[in-house]
Amino acid sequence: MDVSWAIDFFTVPTLHFTTLYVFLILDHSRRKVIRFAVTRHPCLDWVLQQLRESMPFGLQPKYLFRDSPLERLLQEFINEYYHVARPHQGLKGDTPMPHTVPPEISGPSKLISIPVLGGLHHRYVRVAA
Repeated sequence: MDVSWAIDFFTVPTLHFTTLYVFLILDHSRRKVIRFAVTRHPCLDWVLQQLRESMPFGLQPKYLFRDSPLERLLQEFINEYYHVARPHQGLKGDTPMPHTVPPEISGPSKLISIPVLGGLHHRYVRVAA
């Protein structure tokens, strides 16, 4: 893994209903972001320039992978943590998707932790013991 980089290209819709294109290069060995760039009008010349600027002085990986790992992680963060588990001060501690009140658990119960993003965040659920 220390000889490979991953590149990702994804879109972000804006509040003005335009689309931004994000280009990202990630070093697999250290999970370090080598470069990111944003544009409204991507073209081949722009992408090539991003690659040139990412590899100064002969710094280049042996392998370059193209995948969509970041888009999947962002979807998981938004859909499984930010909207349903993360309390927001502006919502008085509630989440953007309000909780449905679970039926009363009779008897002993325990709180379980559900890892999100490989354990970077957690959401908690009370279940019967």
